Amino acid sequence: MRQATRYLLLVLAAVCILAALALLHSGGTSVRLANASLERLCGTAGFSAGVYLDQKKPAANSDDESISEGELAIGLHVKELARTWNQHETKFIRGRPGFMMFQNLYLHNGTFYAITSHPESIPESSRVLCGPPVPKEKWVDHPPATAQRWQVLTPAEAEQVLGKRLAGVLAGTTFLFNDGPGKEGFLGHYFHFVAEAFAGAWRVYTSSPLSLLRNTAADIVFPSRVMLPRGDDWRDIRANLNTWFLNTILPNTAVEDIYQWEDRAKSNSVHVFSEIIIVDRWTAHRVPESEAQVWNKMTADIMASPAPFDWWSPLRHSLMQRIGIEGNARNRPVITYIDRCVALPLVDIGTSPSIRQATGRKLVKEDHDTFVKALAQFGEDHDVEINSVQMEYLSKAEQFDIGTRTDIMVGVHGNGLSHQMWMKAGGSVLELYDTGGFMRDYQLLAEAMHHTHYVIWNDTIHDKWRENKKTFMTKNFNNVHLHTPFVIELLDSLVRQIRDKQRS
Repeated sequence: MRQATRYLLLVLAAVCILAALALLHSGGTSVRLANASLERLCGTAGFSAGVYLDQKKPAANSDDESISEGELAIGLHVKELARTWNQHETKFIRGRPGFMMFQNLYLHNGTFYAITSHPESIPESSRVLCGPPVPKEKWVDHPPATAQRWQVLTPAEAEQVLGKRLAGVLAGTTFLFNDGPGKEGFLGHYFHFVAEAFAGAWRVYTSSPLSLLRNTAADIVFPSRVMLPRGDDWRDIRANLNTWFLNTILPNTAVEDIYQWEDRAKSNSVHVFSEIIIVDRWTAHRVPESEAQVWNKMTADIMASPAPFDWWSPLRHSLMQRIGIEGNARNRPVITYIDRCVALPLVDIGTSPSIRQATGRKLVKEDHDTFVKALAQFGEDHDVEINSVQMEYLSKAEQFDIGTRTDIMVGVHGNGLSHQMWMKAGGSVLELYDTGGFMRDYQLLAEAMHHTHYVIWNDTIHDKWRENKKTFMTKNFNNVHLHTPFVIELLDSLVRQIRDKQRS
């Protein structure tokens, strides 16, 4: 009897050990499944009514209880290669016009199909996607998408339109940017692609109910693919920062542009996106009396939506790991001045293509020289690292390294100020304008990154722009005046604040 009991205990112990090993082996999956279940408990869609901008909260779809691959670790083996719309209906997850996120959105011959038993749960096309441009006298108009690009169908209607077939699964999360080429869009510019379109999509992506509840995006899974279906001029050939950003910071994210898009259409196959965020610049601008329309900035509304405090941090950490930088390791205040004073000749420094300054926006030469000299002296007197740089002469790694180490960034309105994205939260951005000029591009970015933004008009801080609600460039944007003593005094105050925080 005693021997039988001992044998039974040994068997039970072996079973427990095997179970523990199995649990360790599937730990990542268990955690992801638990997270996904908690997200359902919180409510995947409609967590914050303000996020939907008067859209109705999507109805629950009892037919689809699956967990999308976007909620699982991408490294897992994907068993499901095909889906049917009867079992996997389309759901609107969250977003604002121009930045809309869906689950199980179908694609066939270049047309999106939202297939659902609850058509009222899907936002109107005017809030999701624009159609082909309509030429105007000086510009082009971008009307809402028609049936050529966007359709909402019931499962029964889908069977008549698409037939009885399975849809190939595009697993994970997709970011799709609908900007067209040339005057139809602005993706060939680092700021407009990364700091506007991509950043807006990333904000939606990281703002799940679970992330908001935890107030962190630390566990976010990077998107599986980025799609740019309307053209191939998203590559900023002057600076090559867009391609560098995608290949360096998102090394496991596939990039597809117009060629792959056309290949999918020619295949006559049906595909389904597990999760997709559709970014459409002109749709964001279309909403009457929205901040995006008032300020002519596509991210003016989405950047005001709730997000975890560290929503951008996963990208910053990926950047630092990929190029082997430590940020401000010396813990000494760092001021970076983006020098745009001299138009650069064509150069080739090996690590960057032959480029030059894209615009003539700059300080008046006398004011520039005075400021650079005073800034260097300020650094010596106050033990502050000073970087006075022309980004075009630096390698990509050098540019982004400086960005991550900078506490205070100073520069005339221009693309270089986009590097504030890589500063640690809580920095300061001094944007220099000709008196009377103002645009919200870099102010919106600074606000989203938790930096303090200052509009400098020579010897004045312009802080009435919210009341005026005006955005315009002055004629003297290429000859901006700057009163150096005023700015040095402001920098002194900001450095004191940095050191006070370090001591506290």
